[in-house]
Amino acid sequence: MVNIGGKRASDQGAAPAAANGSDRRFHLKECSILISPTGRSAANLRELHQGLLDVDEDVVHHHIFRCHLKPSYERSVFPNDFAIWSARALGDFALAEKLANFDPYLHDSIAEIRQLLADIIDDHLRSRDYVPWAKWGFNFHFERSLLFVTDSGLKATNASELARRLYQVDVSAIYLHFFDARRRDGSNLDDFSRWLEETTQDHDLCRRIASLDFHMLSLEEVRGELIEIMSRGMAAP
Repeated sequence: MVNIGGKRASDQGAAPAAANGSDRRFHLKECSILISPTGRSAANLRELHQGLLDVDEDVVHHHIFRCHLKPSYERSVFPNDFAIWSARALGDFALAEKLANFDPYLHDSIAEIRQLLADIIDDHLRSRDYVPWAKWGFNFHFERSLLFVTDSGLKATNASELARRLYQVDVSAIYLHFFDARRRDGSNLDDFSRWLEETTQDHDLCRRIASLDFHMLSLEEVRGELIEIMSRGMAAP
């Protein structure tokens, strides 16, 4: 079973279907995060390595899985905060690529992900004759976050309507239903695939959504891919 690691204000309403079981529409939810500092920071790579080993699991979860939702998030070719910091603060793109070149959704626990990252950084440090320092003002600040889920008011009864609703909903809904859902109950299955499987039995459409290679994509890029897959799937004979 997956150790989810991230904290939520409430899990009530996170799932797409109504609680009474009679309403089979997909209820699109949106989300936001409240970020709080831990007081721990790193000015160089060795300090980052030690901090990564010391902080709580929800801190690691935040920096790996929730960077897309940060108000200060900028489009990056790297999918997590550790890789982004390595590139921007250290100017070490080789390390950034190493820290980005794994799919965290394929790992069963935050502890496993933490150790993987720590090993990558340790190996990188051992290959250097010096400890890389961050540029002035670019220290890494360890944070944690609380996830808040709200109802968008948008609903869908089939894949075609869901594709149209995805144009309208805030992009945070893509994170909640496609990214976060994979770790919500340990199934590694997104809400869209689960709902379509239950309501349409269109196995090919569900397979194409579930197998989307999303790890290095932005939320907007995933939104576009999902809309295309659903629209194409419904148009197929």
